[in-house]
Amino acid sequence: MDIKDVSNESKYIGYLKQLQGAAERAARRKGQAVRDHPPSQQLVSSFLMKLMATSYRPQPNENTIATTQVPAPYPPCIDSANDLEPIMISDMRLETHHRGKKIMLRVLTPPDRMTAVMAIVEDEKGIAVLLQLYHQPEETIVPATEILSPNMICILKEPFFKCATDGTYSLRVDHPSDIIRLDGADDRIPSHWRPSMVISDENSTDIRKQGNDAVQVKKWAEALRLYSSAVQAGQTFEERQLAFLNRSFANLNLDRPKQALLDAEKATNPAMPSEKSLFRKARALYELGDYQQSLEMLEKLTQWFPENKAASSEKDRINERLKEQRTGEYKFKQISGRYSRVAWPGQRALHHQGGLSGGASALRKGVLLQLCRR
Repeated sequence: MDIKDVSNESKYIGYLKQLQGAAERAARRKGQAVRDHPPSQQLVSSFLMKLMATSYRPQPNENTIATTQVPAPYPPCIDSANDLEPIMISDMRLETHHRGKKIMLRVLTPPDRMTAVMAIVEDEKGIAVLLQLYHQPEETIVPATEILSPNMICILKEPFFKCATDGTYSLRVDHPSDIIRLDGADDRIPSHWRPSMVISDENSTDIRKQGNDAVQVKKWAEALRLYSSAVQAGQTFEERQLAFLNRSFANLNLDRPKQALLDAEKATNPAMPSEKSLFRKARALYELGDYQQSLEMLEKLTQWFPENKAASSEKDRINERLKEQRTGEYKFKQISGRYSRVAWPGQRALHHQGGLSGGASALRKGVLLQLCRR
């Protein structure tokens, strides 16, 4: 992202001062209880109006400004949701991390994406606030509609309740692991929210085929959702096995190797392991950096399925990693060759810096540099 320095432009100075003032006012309210929550329908209507306004893209010569308040660093919740105590929005305090607590939320609106993925949510008592999810995958990888959608139910662990820059109350999530999305069959969903859950009458095979269609066009997040639905709809071990295997593949392409490994394990029949489940396990273990276990899985694969050709190239790749671990010797020329073809963002140039091996210099003010010396 190229950044323009506007610190000396009067119209932006005023705007930045407004944001600074809002942050200072929010800080002064730290620890306060909130008694003026607006009706949920008012928040929903206001959010939908803003969402409609953002659907009209600016002209090429126009600029938009996205802002966020960066909180002090804080650790993610490491406790299981089962070990946390429930809390309602009305019991929360501003600018506070509610450690040891959890809250059940229902999404009321379609999502918006700026610096965060956002939607209006409500708790079990019907009090609504803005939910802000930061550090989510880019829109091209996982669309906002796959992250939050109306009637989605989720558990937020150790919620951070704050006042947003526009004065609205919000729940901010900086750690993706702090939010747990529940599927429609989860028995933790409150009974009064269950009627809103739409139960599909499609069978597992049909849903899985829809996931396959999404894979063909590389819509990995959509495929993941569909394969999850296929797992739920599965009536036999074979149906669930196929859905788990396909979901493992989707997780690998979303760079979620741990989840991919778990899915591959769920798809395994110990008495008769499938070719795909063994290969998925090997791939996931490789991405997790467990090269020895990955190699052992491939050895088992070739024993059961000697005609598998993909295993051979995977073995070569793993043996290279294992050799690097044993000897500490790396093929730096290959590595540097790959990076020499990187399309550097912004305007910058790579060249030799006198007696040094190389470096990067900016072609204009304000760009980021990456400097290397061997």
